[in-house]
Amino acid sequence: MPEAYNAAAQTARLERELARVEASGRWSPGRKEILLTLIRRGATTVEQACAKYGLTAEEIDGWQKRFDAHGQPGLAIYKTQQVGR
Repeated sequence: MPEAYNAAAQTARLERELARVEASGRWSPGRKEILLTLIRRGATTVEQACAKYGLTAEEIDGWQKRFDAHGQPGLAIYKTQQVGR
């Protein structure tokens, strides 16, 4: 199977997973990682993601920094954190 086909199939699978965010409004660490992966691959842009999912560029940048520093566990929000402040 050609590599381009595999990449396209994987991108489509990741995009289907993100469709669940639209239905639930919930961003799990795994879904945040999927969005960051799609942005890094060029399948979407930060601007497109902000418009589609109601995010800010600052939110995505924060996710990216935490992911780069700590991997997927860095994307989790714990009750002790103050969200949105």
